[in-house]
Amino acid sequence: MLSLGLGVLSVFMVLGPIGEVVRFLDGAEQINTSTGWRAFTYVFPITYWALFFWAKNNTPILIEDQKEKIFFRFRSDEFANEFGRLNGGT
Repeated sequence: MLSLGLGVLSVFMVLGPIGEVVRFLDGAEQINTSTGWRAFTYVFPITYWALFFWAKNNTPILIEDQKEKIFFRFRSDEFANEFGRLNGGT
């Protein structure tokens, strides 16, 4: 459910700047330039996506579900050994 919520939030964050550009192109008489609006429209989405891709690239384990089997792919041998030790593996 968290992933779904983040997906919906990310769609709204993409639509915010697009809406601002459309308003600008339509010749809006007064463009909202408050600090809060700028943060929501530009800073927050950029920070969100930067953190998303950073976390995706730095996750120590990838879990894949293929043909009713679950595979763990580790990016670090040290993490893999510790994971196996804590879960009764070799």
